[in-house]
Amino acid sequence: MEKQNFKLGEKVWVNLSSFMPKSTLADDGTFKVCGTVVGFTAKRIIANCEGRGVGYYKAQNISKREVA
Repeated sequence: MEKQNFKLGEKVWVNLSSFMPKSTLADDGTFKVCGTVVGFTAKRIIANCEGRGVGYYKAQNISKREVA
């Protein structure tokens, strides 16, 4: 299954800025952690990410990650 160019099992960055204190954000206002896409709903991407485990995220908070 694919949603908005993300595939199951794909490695992604998950922006957790809405869950973090402003003092911990990067200069661009983000707080990104590594994650893996594990599912989809009609409105959300389900990702398993470091520190928070499995969560439901808006597509705007998920970005592709270059894996070497």
